[in-house]
Amino acid sequence: MINNVNDAPIVCNNDRASTDCMPVFTVDDIYTNINSEGFNNITKDLGSLANVANSYIVDQANEQVPDRQVYDWDASVDSSCVAFSVEVNSLNSLIVYENMSNEKGGTCTITMELTDDGTVNNTATAFTVDYSVAPVNDAPEISLQDANGQNLVVNDAGDRATGEGEFITMTEDDTNADNLTWDLLPLMSDIDHDVPSELTWTVTPTEQCVYTNYFTTEIVGTDLVFTLIPDATTNAKVWEQDFMNDNGIHQVRPNDQTFCAINLILQDTPLAPAHTPNYDPSVMPIANYSQGTDSVVMYVTIDNVAEKVADYSLDTISGVDFSGITNIMTGTEVPVSVNINAGGDEGPYTYDHMLAVTFFTDGHTDDQYTRTSYYNVPDYGETLTVDEDVYITKDTTRVEVSMDVLTCLNNPCDLTVPSTERFQTDSPESHRANNGGTQGAAWSNPGQYGVNGTQTSERRPMLQDSYWCNNRLTTLSLEAAEASADWGKCNEYAAGQGSFGATNQTLPSVVRTIGASAVPSFAPSIVAVSLTGLFVSALAFSSRRADDEEEMLESTSIEEDEMAVSPVIATILMVAITVVLSGVIYVWASSLADTDVKGVPRVTFDIEDVNSFDADQGHWRITVQSSETDLATQAVEVRVFYVDASGEAQVVTVNLADTNDVYGFNPENSDSMVTFVDQVNSEGDDRVSTFNTGDTVFVRTHDSEGTPLEDVTITLNYAPNVGQGAQLRTWQGLSYDVSA
Repeated sequence: MINNVNDAPIVCNNDRASTDCMPVFTVDDIYTNINSEGFNNITKDLGSLANVANSYIVDQANEQVPDRQVYDWDASVDSSCVAFSVEVNSLNSLIVYENMSNEKGGTCTITMELTDDGTVNNTATAFTVDYSVAPVNDAPEISLQDANGQNLVVNDAGDRATGEGEFITMTEDDTNADNLTWDLLPLMSDIDHDVPSELTWTVTPTEQCVYTNYFTTEIVGTDLVFTLIPDATTNAKVWEQDFMNDNGIHQVRPNDQTFCAINLILQDTPLAPAHTPNYDPSVMPIANYSQGTDSVVMYVTIDNVAEKVADYSLDTISGVDFSGITNIMTGTEVPVSVNINAGGDEGPYTYDHMLAVTFFTDGHTDDQYTRTSYYNVPDYGETLTVDEDVYITKDTTRVEVSMDVLTCLNNPCDLTVPSTERFQTDSPESHRANNGGTQGAAWSNPGQYGVNGTQTSERRPMLQDSYWCNNRLTTLSLEAAEASADWGKCNEYAAGQGSFGATNQTLPSVVRTIGASAVPSFAPSIVAVSLTGLFVSALAFSSRRADDEEEMLESTSIEEDEMAVSPVIATILMVAITVVLSGVIYVWASSLADTDVKGVPRVTFDIEDVNSFDADQGHWRITVQSSETDLATQAVEVRVFYVDASGEAQVVTVNLADTNDVYGFNPENSDSMVTFVDQVNSEGDDRVSTFNTGDTVFVRTHDSEGTPLEDVTITLNYAPNVGQGAQLRTWQGLSYDVSA
């Protein structure tokens, strides 16, 4: 009898019994017993029965009857294995546990041990199997907050990002490096690469924003460094957007939002790092290194800084200066001036600009008298005086001044080009209210940029002047102005409702004239006197002759007196005496009568020279000291005879009612050779101009070229358009250097 002796079991993969018996725990394509990182753990049934499919136990068949043997598996790896660990559970399943902290992969030898329930020879020869873990590159990670929820993005000045760490804010035109440098190191992590040496940051735009319109970026080490575009801001209001600067791309809100979104991208190395050789396919055949990437969207706000803007204002205290002119003829262009003060921000300002000052009067329909002129702006804290002529008629009730501030296309402003090419275009026109796409009247919304149903002007008035209600002025009272339909209150774009300037000034009075008639000649008056004298003499002679005849009849004894006066001589003397007496009586009676313009006026004058050596102000002042009657101003003319510097004789004839710098003017406010200030007669509200006592005529002592005048003759004449005139007075031999 042969006793059965238990044979030791054999560890062998029955499916590979004909080759190498190697147990196969995993299959990846054609590669066995290798797995890519990230499997966590795998379980493989080793088998509990011998000699069956999918079992790694081979044993004698006779030992399996009448009862199958019971087998027990065990597995182990060397303690130096960092890639994984193993164990066999109670169900004889091998479990391979990945070392999740290992990112470099690795190959370890698993020692398989098997025993049966025999009493002898029950332990199989240990079988070793190499098992590999191929590394898989994990992408780097960006963390905006730490475990406590604190935002990690901080600049060198200590300012932290807001929101959940994705919002960073800087200030327009800031050049402080600490404010513009943001540390990204706290955001970086990567379990497969060295941080930060093997990681790279890049910045790319988003569809929401072209960030280079507002800033540029540079990665310096682990710092994100911004360089701000000059005058760029992401949250400027619409009225602050500067279209003179690259058509406004640096101030327009990105996609109507107050921030510019950028992609912040973190990448590891494009090639497998040398410190992890298991990425090499020759070492790990299934290894396939792929560069890892992580990204976040950062929202960058460039806070707007208000531009320095001046405040130019029309001075309501000084108001409209009428150059001392108080009385004028209707249709006179009166020289006026206004003061413009420069306040607001001191500057410097981004662009050069000029003032467009417009003067307007009512009482006529001629647009040529609405005049706009352009002026350089006054320096901060200074005052600019603007001079202009305004047209005033008998129907004029007010003078209005408006001032616009225009940005020049060139810096400094190019004064050689016409105004239509000098300034930023403004279409549709600014300062008009926007009523649902329909523009209101001029100055209905001062400071409003032009906008209608289809267009928006690129001009932004609030960048040119900080307050617009003080850019208009009227001579009306405030109450009358605001009650006027074409003036009203100031509805300023930024500040809201206010008041335009109102000075409550009296305009120069518009006078009327009296009728001008012909002046009779002196000759008819003398003839009349002579005829009267002859008539009286004839009567006297006739009476004397009758007396003589009576005396001859009464006495013929009178002796002839040789000393007596001849009757003929006596008659002649009587006639002469009568003529003289008649003339005296006539003149005396005429002086007592109320002589009208038809009579020959008796006018006395006084003349004196004033600053006669001064080429600008020197003049002879002729004052009417007395006049027996009012003469029509429009019929009085002055003639000045002189020889100019070239030796040519000159005659200047001026009518005292001339509206062109003569009537109502004087040498201080007119360049005319002759000017006239009237002592106006007032009859209630009626102002009447006549040439009479108190009136003053001014004649310059230098001609328009500045040549001093010598041997000058001045005549003052009464010259009506119809009929005969008269010369009122002549001055001869006047010279600038000789007292008049």
